[in-house]
Amino acid sequence: MKKKFPYVDITKPRITFLVLLSTAVGFFADTQGGPGEFWQYFLFLLLGTGLASASGSVFNNILDRDMDALMNRTKERAMPTKKIKVKDAFFYAFFLLFSGLIILWNYCNSISAVLAFLAVFLYVVYTFFLKRKTSFCTVVGGAPGALPPLVGYAASRGDLGEPFGIAWMLFYVMFFWQPPHFWALALKHKDDYKKTDFKMLPVTDSVDVTKKQILIYTIVMAVFVFVFAIEFVNQFFVQVLLVLATLYYLRDTFMFLSKKENKKSANALFKTSVFFMGLFMIFLLVEFVPLNQISRF
Repeated sequence: MKKKFPYVDITKPRITFLVLLSTAVGFFADTQGGPGEFWQYFLFLLLGTGLASASGSVFNNILDRDMDALMNRTKERAMPTKKIKVKDAFFYAFFLLFSGLIILWNYCNSISAVLAFLAVFLYVVYTFFLKRKTSFCTVVGGAPGALPPLVGYAASRGDLGEPFGIAWMLFYVMFFWQPPHFWALALKHKDDYKKTDFKMLPVTDSVDVTKKQILIYTIVMAVFVFVFAIEFVNQFFVQVLLVLATLYYLRDTFMFLSKKENKKSANALFKTSVFFMGLFMIFLLVEFVPLNQISRF
């Protein structure tokens, strides 16, 4: 499909949307609303975090451009096709990054800005150093993707809370969700990854090993979701929805393991993982967004 807006495409809008959604969940999880106007503060949080997240995606596109040119699913991206010059993309990435950090630092607080920078930094480390060195890269890459709830929580509270408090439990859920999510995608595009230097688990190890890792990480994630629902969710119907969504994801994971691996089944599990995380975030927003704050919008 022809890309009409390359400068938008390289920011990976769908990933940025998930980042903003998880940031909002972290913000409302135990919100004090921040100083000043509540919604103005919240919108500055989303703007700053969104710009920083977009910059990480641009850096990813720049650093992966040589490998992206080898894969069918990525060869039409803006960087492999040279729709954007490398120097222009670097300028764009740094502009997005510093704009986002300045907004977070000035309108939210320094902790949220530092966390957003850390997320981008770790994403660059994952892209530039780890993806071509070790299959463990996917696990490490889960850390920057799990930081947005902490950014939102820090913006609201001014700290990160306890190691097993509400913010860190959100981090753990997202951290353990990401490896099986990406391994399912890697199984779908295994033939593509074989053309590259990327050390994706289905390429460096067997399909059976990948399936076992998917199962382990998904079960650990499910445990954290169940604990989170019991400890931090007050509305019974939200607890039920979270448990049902998690059980649905687990069922599809076990069904995937019982089938002979193919692109269709891997793609189905990938879509289930996306669907699950979307539901997880929406259910938590229903739980956490205070009605009295909505009335102030």
